[in-house]
Amino acid sequence: MSTPVNEIYDRFLKRIGKDTLTDLIAQGQIDVVEDVMMTYLEDAIVYFDTCKKELTIVDDEFIEDLDLEEKKILSRCMVLAWLEPKINTEGVIRGKVTPGDYTAKSPANLLDKLMKLRDAVDDEVNRMVNEYSFRGIDINEWFLW
Repeated sequence: MSTPVNEIYDRFLKRIGKDTLTDLIAQGQIDVVEDVMMTYLEDAIVYFDTCKKELTIVDDEFIEDLDLEEKKILSRCMVLAWLEPKINTEGVIRGKVTPGDYTAKSPANLLDKLMKLRDAVDDEVNRMVNEYSFRGIDINEWFLW
């Protein structure tokens, strides 16, 4: 049995809440959303390189069945990929306007909040990946090499 990528997409969309992606889904532009989410998922797979299962996707399914923890890690890694274009866009805007204009026009220092959110999610993902990587390994045996 294999895991459909839609399971990961669903977890990801529930994490980000209302967004441009959900607006596009409501407008029936599913192909565009799936393309964007596949890009985020591919980035997540690269980030989660310590996964103990094969993360190859064939016909919109992983070739192996992923457990809950692996699905959770992938969806959180997708959040990191989702945040990057938002931060980059805000960073470009900040660089093209004067500091006074940026502060006046920016809703509550959006760039700083996005960067703090990205850092928090990155820390959380790193912790989850590390815990996953060491699960089932006897540390005493590991040091005997």
